[in-house]
Amino acid sequence: MSAPTQPTQPAGAVTAQYDFCNVNPEGKMLFSVRGGIPLGDAFNQLSVLMGSTMGALDQIACDQDAESAHGALWQSIHMMELSFAVVQAMHGGFVAYAAKTGGDQ
Repeated sequence: MSAPTQPTQPAGAVTAQYDFCNVNPEGKMLFSVRGGIPLGDAFNQLSVLMGSTMGALDQIACDQDAESAHGALWQSIHMMELSFAVVQAMHGGFVAYAAKTGGDQ
């Protein structure tokens, strides 16, 4: 029986961990974007998040029902917070990769 193999690290730049959503005065964060995700995969998910947010904002602009618009507004706020966290994780990963490889930032 062979020993379990360790996952291999992607060859290019990857995301850095980015914690977000402060939930108390001590600064504890509830959510996190995981580090080690290839930037191309993170870009794909960012695109999905932004598309969903645009759809919710379109609903707000076109909806006459205040209750429905209110829910879509909160959805948009949370989706933008998550999108921002993905961007920060991608940026942190790119900066670390550039520093390690001597590339341009």
